[in-house]
Formats: sequence, structure tokens, C-alpha cells
Amino acid sequence: MCSGGGGKKGPGPAACICLLVALLLVTAVCVRGGGPGGGVGEDEGEGGGAWRSTDALHPIEAEMRPYVREMIGHAFNSYIKYAFPKDELRPVNGAGKNTMGGYGWTLIDALDTLAVAGFHTEFRRYARWVEENVSFDIDITVSVFETTIRALGGLLA
Repeated sequence: MCSGGGGKKGPGPAACICLLVALLLVTAVCVRGGGPGGGVGEDEGEGGGAWRSTDALHPIEAEMRPYVREMIGHAFNSYIKYAFPKDELRPVNGAGKNTMGGYGWTLIDALDTLAVAGFHTEFRRYARWVEENVSFDIDITVSVFETTIRALGGLLA
């Protein structure tokens, strides 16, 4: 669905659009569809977790759900393939870049999305990676806003 353009290496600008659309749709589905349907420790398989039941959704939302999940998977897999463990993926050149201390911010930020979308195996794997490899015990200047929305949001998941 989303691919690099112009024969360039990497995911291309379309990946940014796909990620943005996926995140907006996830937010809309979660707000209208309710909370998680099972524990994070339970492997719900494809479409698990909060994504199991489509009973309370508008038919269009229920129809879009698998596409949203696919886009989340595509965006996350592109980050892992091209940028992990850097902070961010630069979509035009397909490279990773540390922009805020080298914590792997995109990974940390994505943890809650992985859990909500039912990617429990990936959630457990990368939550463990964060626990074993990321330390916030360093004296650097940080953005309070970015730390709040990305780190706290992702780690509270």
C-alpha cells in the first residue's frame, strides 16, 4: 500500500503519510470502539486486543480496521528495518537519526500503539528491549513536551 518513490532506497515520503493516517484512524477507532479487550500478556493473534470486537463500530470503521492495523504494521516494520534503534526514521532518505538523545524515541512512542492494535508479540519483544537497553539516568537537556507525550505515553502502556 505504501512504498518508496522514485526508485530511492528506503520507505519514501509516503511512509509519513501512512503513519499519520494510521495514527489518526487508530485514535478514532479507539475513541469510538472502547478500550483493550484483553491483557497485554495474552497473545491475541491477528487483530487481537482492543481490535477483537467490531460490534459497537460504524460499518465503515469496522471495514477500515484491518487496513489501519496493516498500516501500523507497515510503519513500525519500516522503522525497525531502516532506523532502529535511532530516535527517528527520516522518510525521504530512509535512514535513522538520533534527534533527542538516542533513546529510540519512535520505538518508545510506538509501544502503546502496538499493544492497542494487537501486536502483542512485538510489544513484549520491544518493551523488553527498552527495559534492557534504555537508561534515562543521564544529565542532558530534554524537551519536557516530547518527553511527556512520547516517553510517558509509550511507557505507561
